[in-house]
Amino acid sequence: MLSIGGSNFISSEKIICIIDYVEKNNEINNLIYENFLEKNMVIDVTQGSKPKSIIITEKILYLSAISPITLQKRLESYIKVEGE
Repeated sequence: MLSIGGSNFISSEKIICIIDYVEKNNEINNLIYENFLEKNMVIDVTQGSKPKSIIITEKILYLSAISPITLQKRLESYIKVEGE
């Protein structure tokens, strides 16, 4: 399980990608974001902080206040532990 902020965790197997929130302004990323938003499938776990990353799974798009680099490091750590 990957901690994405607060007491929120998601299964690492469900993660499709992690995007820097600033990159949301990219046309393709914005279309993906808008698609999830239209379907009410966006969950904001920033607890009032500025979003730093977007985590995309098959069914839900999460906004997180944790940087994409930190999330990537956590994910890599998790994968190493699981692989041992």
